[in-house]
Amino acid sequence: MDEITSGQRLHITEEAVLHLESMRKWTKFLAIMGFIGSGFMVLLGLFFTVMMRAFGQSRDFGSIVPVLMGIFYVILGAAYCIPSYFLFRFSTNTKSALATGNDESLTVGLRYLRTFFVFIGISVVAIIALYILLVIGVILFGIFTAMHGGTPSRV
Repeated sequence: MDEITSGQRLHITEEAVLHLESMRKWTKFLAIMGFIGSGFMVLLGLFFTVMMRAFGQSRDFGSIVPVLMGIFYVILGAAYCIPSYFLFRFSTNTKSALATGNDESLTVGLRYLRTFFVFIGISVVAIIALYILLVIGVILFGIFTAMHGGTPSRV
């Protein structure tokens, strides 16, 4: 990667400013939608947990599954706030930088955008790894079931 020497300055053209302004608006929109979606996920998880516990017929191991699913949704909803926060901070810092011409605000905003992409990249790798583990688990379960002569029960 080429490095810019300390004597060089980056000049932002009017077209680049227009692109930054457009990006800022879209990232703010996506951040707000992310916060709203996150709130719905948390509410859905809490609702699901409470309703399944309230209307569950038994209190054995089978009733813990809906509770775990509800907790999973709450955690997923809370985790979804993180990238939304990074996008929102990019948008607010970029707006400030474009309004005042402050280089530091733009730098901070771009740092939040970079952090957003790092977070999303790590999340994608983690999800792919989980899918691979899930596929391996299903294959091993199938092999284990076949080796023991078991067939899935039919309802």
